Amino acid sequence: MPGDTHELVAEICSLQTQRASDTRGLPALLAQHRLLKREAKAAEAAAPKLGESPEWARVRAAIMMALDEYPEAREAVVRALNAL
Repeated sequence: MPGDTHELVAEICSLQTQRASDTRGLPALLAQHRLLKREAKAAEAAAPKLGESPEWARVRAAIMMALDEYPEAREAVVRALNAL
């Protein structure tokens, strides 16, 4: 087992040395990172806003009407939905 540990440590040190000296891929990685950030922002902006949806307004109204006879449950649902 001790031999295995030494070999593993040596391999890790070798990989760290290689990674530190290899900067050719860094510009490509940075460009990819920037692209992914832009795509994430675009996807977030394109995501539908549930609270602004007419369908959601109908669903919420139906839920509230169904819970009219159960005021405590209605209040709990309202709190839960507002917490989202």
